Amino acid sequence: MTNLLFWLLPVFTAMAAAVLAWWSTSRWYMRQLLALQGKVERTKEQATIRLKQARRQVGQLQEELARRPPLSNEQREERDASAEAAAQRVALEAGLIAGDSRTREIAAFADTQPIMPHVH
Repeated sequence: MTNLLFWLLPVFTAMAAAVLAWWSTSRWYMRQLLALQGKVERTKEQATIRLKQARRQVGQLQEELARRPPLSNEQREERDASAEAAAQRVALEAGLIAGDSRTREIAAFADTQPIMPHVH
């Protein structure tokens, strides 16, 4: 009888430890899951708020555009010329227009030399 008890006691202790480990692990993961679900819900609420705000702003802009009088041909040409000049200015600043003497080569590294410290 004591020999049987000697073998059964560690077996039941190990089984109880396994059940306790399973229970505590499941509780820990359940808390983590609930925390993540809360974050997802808050994110969905924020996304919904931002979506409604964006739709409102688009609606306001569409109303403003509908109320504006159409541009005349001269105004359209002036607008297009101004946009073209601005695009060329940006391209020049970026050095993207080919054949321009003001363009610079785009290199992978900066045109600098490392400075060696003076050793005394």
